[in-house]
Amino acid sequence: MLFAVCERPPSPDKNITQPRDESLKTQKRSVITESQESGQADITKRQIDTLITVTEFLIDSSLMVDTRTSKSAFRDFAKDALAQERELLKKLDKTRAAMALDEKRAVSPSSFDVAGLLTQVDLKKLEFSKTSQFEKEYLKQAAALLSAQKKISLYNSGNTQFSEALSQAGQTADYLLKKVDELNQKSPSAGQ
Repeated sequence: MLFAVCERPPSPDKNITQPRDESLKTQKRSVITESQESGQADITKRQIDTLITVTEFLIDSSLMVDTRTSKSAFRDFAKDALAQERELLKKLDKTRAAMALDEKRAVSPSSFDVAGLLTQVDLKKLEFSKTSQFEKEYLKQAAALLSAQKKISLYNSGNTQFSEALSQAGQTADYLLKKVDELNQKSPSAGQ
């Protein structure tokens, strides 16, 4: 008796849709570090690319909240942060496209003196934190990302092409940092 085995993988079911990753650029990365391209890029490109990356990380961390806590105050904050940061990301991406910057990102936290703030950000640590510690870790990382966003938005690179996006980034950071402070006051154990 002879048996033939077909080793061809099954064809994908076209009726099954794959979930769209909110931020493909931060997929597989859990921390923000200097990119190799940052050394050769001008300050404007480093500024917009670093700001985009910080914004994507805040989006990624906020996406975890819905499944990690049942507290409505945290869920409401995350929903608000997602809406604000998604809007900002659209503006930054549109501005970056209008500036015709090449595809490679020039991320440079050290250029804007935010590398120290960003050492507090680790999406894997957030993802694998126990439920009881998640809220505390989320607020700590959100505050670090928002403080970095604010600081980067204040840097004057001399390029007025994206001053509107920088202004929106600063305003968004201010607004959400106030919300983080309110959450820390309502839930003191989360902010410690």
